[in-house]
Amino acid sequence: MAVDWEPLWEEFIEKARVRMEKGAQEYGDLSFSAEPVKLLGEIEEELLDTVNWCAILAIRLRKLESLLKDGD
Repeated sequence: MAVDWEPLWEEFIEKARVRMEKGAQEYGDLSFSAEPVKLLGEIEEELLDTVNWCAILAIRLRKLESLLKDGD
């Protein structure tokens, strides 16, 4: 099955643009003049959050999978 990915990509890029605008409104353009080490710290925090959200979703999916198997 072919996936029509282009509209999804455009939606993703639009969300990124809106998020960038929101950040600019909230914080100004401070990120563009922040020390690179500070930005790396911010990225690391976001990556840790992402990993944790993935783990939570994986656990919830395993529980759901277990419930579905028990229902067979």
